[in-house]
Amino acid sequence: PDNFYALDKIAKLYIKVKLYNKASTTYNILSRLYPENPYYLRQIGYCYIKQKAGGFALQYYQKAYDLDSTNIQSIKKMASFWLRASKYDKCLQVAKQGILVDSTVSEFHRLKGMAHFSKNHNFLAIPEFLKCIELGDSTLEIVKFTGIAYHIARKYDKAYDYLISAYDQDSITDHTIPLYLARNYLALDSFAISLDFFEKTLKILTPPKYTMYNIYRDMALAYTGNEENSKALEMYNKKNKTLGNYINISDYYSMALLYDKLQNSKKAIEYFDIYLNKSEGKTLSESARARYNYAESRRNRLKEEAHMKQ
Repeated sequence: PDNFYALDKIAKLYIKVKLYNKASTTYNILSRLYPENPYYLRQIGYCYIKQKAGGFALQYYQKAYDLDSTNIQSIKKMASFWLRASKYDKCLQVAKQGILVDSTVSEFHRLKGMAHFSKNHNFLAIPEFLKCIELGDSTLEIVKFTGIAYHIARKYDKAYDYLISAYDQDSITDHTIPLYLARNYLALDSFAISLDFFEKTLKILTPPKYTMYNIYRDMALAYTGNEENSKALEMYNKKNKTLGNYINISDYYSMALLYDKLQNSKKAIEYFDIYLNKSEGKTLSESARARYNYAESRRNRLKEEAHMKQ
């Protein structure tokens, strides 16, 4: 039980298979065996982050930081935690401490820049982002936020250089890049190009029709399972409008059942009729035949009940 190598290996394996509770228990043992090592405290904090227990994560990140406030990894974790928690002043305080320890670590400047950016202090954020680039960090995030910060600060010519560079890195997945390029062109009175980038933004934001078709289908099934029948019908209607009113035959059956549950006999009969008419003459599997027979018998029963009420 005190075997360092065994404990270290099993803790890493627990994290690999996402058993974060067991990993944190193992790292707790290691932290007691080696109380002078902040790494184990940071790992416990990481496990709590993965378990969405931010309060406990903070305790361990703080312990690691207090144990050695000059440890670069502990400073990074502490500042990153405060940034994610939207505690920007605390992030700035820790990031500044990191820069005092080693000003060549670009991550400290990134964290400081993001904290300033999040506070809308763009003139303070820009020098930190530029320092990151100077130190060799030209990642998409840094280039993009440098461009956005310049745009918000109304330095449109400088913003363009960074935004177009970011767009060259990712023109497919990140909608904020063409959005700010569009706004930047708009500010420069390049209206036609601005409109082109607004269209590119909308294209990224709008999912493909077939994707939406399947999402509405799955949501309809989920609402049905949750007995939220009106919402399930709403999803079927949205689904069936997505591909130009193409409707799967089985949807008529499902919608008829939903209308039946909602005691809307008129609509239930209407959809059972459509389903039966479209299924007539087709070769049906055993399960489809069972649905067909039920639809027919239930439709007839609803018609009889409607006739009796007249």
